[in-house]
Amino acid sequence: MRTVADWERLPSRRVATNGISLNVVEHGEGPLVVLCHGFPELGFSWRHQVFALADAGYRTLTPDLRGYGGSSRPSAIEDYDILTLCADLTGLLDAVGADDAVFAGHDWGAAVVWQLAQAHPDRVRAVAGLSVPVTPRSPAPPIPILRGRLGDDFYMVWFQEPGVADAVLARDVRRTLLSEDVMAGSWTAGGAGSPPPSLRHWQSEEELDVFVRAFTETGFTGGLNYYRNLDRNWVLTEYLDGRTIDQPSMFLTGSEDLVGRFMSSAGLTAVLTDLRENVVINGAGHWIQQERPDEVTAALLRFLSSLPGLLATRGDGLRIATFRTRLCAPVRLRAQTRRGCVRYALYGRRFRAQRRVRAQCYAQKMTARLACRAARRAQRSSSPDDLSVGLSGPGHEGVDQRGGERAGQGAELGGRWCPRPAGGLPGPAG
Repeated sequence: MRTVADWERLPSRRVATNGISLNVVEHGEGPLVVLCHGFPELGFSWRHQVFALADAGYRTLTPDLRGYGGSSRPSAIEDYDILTLCADLTGLLDAVGADDAVFAGHDWGAAVVWQLAQAHPDRVRAVAGLSVPVTPRSPAPPIPILRGRLGDDFYMVWFQEPGVADAVLARDVRRTLLSEDVMAGSWTAGGAGSPPPSLRHWQSEEELDVFVRAFTETGFTGGLNYYRNLDRNWVLTEYLDGRTIDQPSMFLTGSEDLVGRFMSSAGLTAVLTDLRENVVINGAGHWIQQERPDEVTAALLRFLSSLPGLLATRGDGLRIATFRTRLCAPVRLRAQTRRGCVRYALYGRRFRAQRRVRAQCYAQKMTARLACRAARRAQRSSSPDDLSVGLSGPGHEGVDQRGGERAGQGAELGGRWCPRPAGGLPGPAG
């Protein structure tokens, strides 16, 4: 199990996006996965998955979202609406030179990535939401509905008045972070004579202290402003009414998650047209990626492995997928130094189409080379007249077979002639 010290050793930087800066932890190499946290949390909440995804061959970006931790905390409530939060994430992709990414979010992070997949489908390759399900648009603004059903003491309703919840939550940061109830009384009742909440069984004192230090410094206002935009979000996203999420998707929650009491996941398929998995972890609560890290990580890796072309299974196919990912990024100039390789990126949308074409050509060339090698190996082990060799085995399932101009006579690559595989030269993987 990774420790707090392991997390603190990971490189982090402030990334300028959408007029603010986000504190972002980056780890791993490979296809891009962006992990978004909820309330009251930090990017640190994804610590277990960050290391596991990097070990499995993925590159992760884990920001402290707007209003949290080391990221900017604008003072205006209107600066925290859902479309602005989505623009923070598209700006993050632009800043790292990525056309798209797989997004995973928990709690408010889930709400943001669901909305991002609807508002910017070209930037979301696939999406996974934890704890908070995506739902069809409500017939009216949500706060009056919640007030009528659950009363003024329900936490989302209680959060609406600026300054009230802010002061109460900041009065005892530790108690706030350990509270498990959804009613305001669990926070307002915390007085000098009441016993302190006990530490959760899955969390160490050192891990809790990371959150306590952060929210003692920043307060809770940034995160509370997300809730204060719920009705405004309903107005701003009217143009998305009826729009589905057609990218591959996954939902994961715990059977004991309190969110399930007031947000049903029954309507998932009305919005998610390519729902790969709907996972319920028995006995797990709300803070699921921290409470059940192994099960959540396994589900995420299973979901990622279901995405065609994201990562090949083994061998040479994996190298092709990696080359394509790197070439799709904008031009990178590298300067060697004694301490390593310093990368400089030239950003701009006008370069992306050129990079994509180069990536496809390169992947096709590499695939053709592999086909030729396979053909030569098969030729050596078969009769001289047998020139019909196909691709099979791990890493080649589902590869598109296409012919080339010289397919009738064979192909010449790198100064070597090789016979044409049966069905023609395969196209780029994925």
